[in-house]
Amino acid sequence: MNSGYKPLILIVDDNATIRNLVATILGEQDMEIVALADGDQALAFVETRRPDLMLLDLSMPRVDGLEVLKRIRAHPALHDLLILMLTAVASTPRYQEIYAHKPDGFIEKPFRINDLIQQVKQTLARRRETGPL
Repeated sequence: MNSGYKPLILIVDDNATIRNLVATILGEQDMEIVALADGDQALAFVETRRPDLMLLDLSMPRVDGLEVLKRIRAHPALHDLLILMLTAVASTPRYQEIYAHKPDGFIEKPFRINDLIQQVKQTLARRRETGPL
């Protein structure tokens, strides 16, 4: 990474324990972290500040992760935002519905800390190598 540059990671999960755990883990990896509790907050946030990567929980009240993913992919200025789905349902039939909206990957709960860090870093590196979509 460039010296002084910290990628901005947006974590969206209604479970405070998961949200805080992921924020702590990634914060220790020299990343700037914003952690939000629901999809409405996430959609409002990305309208004003673009993160380098969003970790998005699927199951949330009001506006769930799938709806957030759909809205971002349909938004002309945000459609290429990197999004990793943070979910316990990556192997269920709902996976196909999520996959149709082109997330950049899945982090399946429960996750291993090293796997989380590796996937986040690999996803960010892939974007640096290929550039925006």
